[in-house]
Amino acid sequence: MVNQIAFVAMEFEGDPWNDKRYVVITEVLQEAGYEVIRGDDIKSSGPIMTEVMDMLRDADLVVIDSTGNSHNVSYEIGYCHGIDRNPSTVILLRNISETIPFNYSHFRHILYRDVHHLRSLLRNRLEITFPLPNGHTGFCLSFICNNAGMYGDKIAKAVISGLGVAKFTGRCEYYAADRWQIPGLYVVGLGLSAQRPRRQLSSEWWSSLTQKIEHELPKDNTIQLNHDLSEFTEMVRIRADQMARGVAEFQEGKLVQLLSGRSDDMSWFESAACEILNESNGT
Repeated sequence: MVNQIAFVAMEFEGDPWNDKRYVVITEVLQEAGYEVIRGDDIKSSGPIMTEVMDMLRDADLVVIDSTGNSHNVSYEIGYCHGIDRNPSTVILLRNISETIPFNYSHFRHILYRDVHHLRSLLRNRLEITFPLPNGHTGFCLSFICNNAGMYGDKIAKAVISGLGVAKFTGRCEYYAADRWQIPGLYVVGLGLSAQRPRRQLSSEWWSSLTQKIEHELPKDNTIQLNHDLSEFTEMVRIRADQMARGVAEFQEGKLVQLLSGRSDDMSWFESAACEILNESNGT
């Protein structure tokens, strides 16, 4: 899967690379799966304004923070409006302490108080659920893999399919680790934040999900779910004990967004998720 491009336009405070607003915007956009570019990131020898306008026209998402009333930023807002860019692909930001100039005050802005508020509002706009707190209860699934080949890929697909059958809606954090002290033991830690119901999932729900995942495993018995070694545990323990392998969003069981990865060195979970997203997008 090729990264989508997000172009960021804003007036920087001091050193651009240390501007806290830009750092927050970049982190949230990258979590949403975007490659983030700003004007001085463009690597070519062409006229800078021509290249900026190309980005304003062609980037998958444009994020403009008009705080500071920069004339260049105002021009970029006007350019997006002038080319009739789809408003759903333009995010306008502004610090709430500054009055929006009348010539674009009728455009919808996300008004933030500080960088923490900015992060929260931008996450909501991009429909990214918040990372699970360390005290949140997750579940560790233990698999015995006997000559299973690409066992991690098969297990990741079984987990995704199981969440599909369960019609899960929300955030899935996926962790994994081999347990070399027990031959063939592979552990997957799952952290789930459900939008419906808006509470921590019950033990009965997890038990049902475990059965669904087990049903989606290969039928040749090369991979078996070990119920005795599977257990509930807090996210802080999962994060300390296992490798983070990806984060995804689900809607009614459908995987709709991969929030991490998309690099050449993807985990089994990220690869399986990208394969599903490519199929759903017809690519």
